Amino acid sequence: MNIIKIEYLEDFLAVYQFKNFSDAAAFNHLTQSAFSKHLQLLQQEVATPLIDTQNKRKIQITAAGEVFFRYAQTMVTQYHLMQNEIQDYQDLKRGSLWIASIPVIANQAFLDLFTHFMADYPQINIRL
Repeated sequence: MNIIKIEYLEDFLAVYQFKNFSDAAAFNHLTQSAFSKHLQLLQQEVATPLIDTQNKRKIQITAAGEVFFRYAQTMVTQYHLMQNEIQDYQDLKRGSLWIASIPVIANQAFLDLFTHFMADYPQINIRL
């Protein structure tokens, strides 16, 4: 079993939305041949047709494709939420800062430094 790439799920969501390969490929900034290849690989991986391409101008989603759509939509949404949350850590919008010091260092200048840091990064937890 191979791993399904998120971009393939996004391609399927686009084809579900547009019901047209050309429009969906353009929406995802792909050539139509690359887009079609992604959908072929996706359907091979799930071992069932998700798209009925008898009418090339307006494709139909199969019953299995309807079920797949619900799960693909959830997975893509969760993936993007995960990316956003991880980005928050990289941008110092989340996280923890652990500081150990000896009592002599804990003076007013140190307290002022923490106050400014906490104002600039309110989502960072400071633990002394």
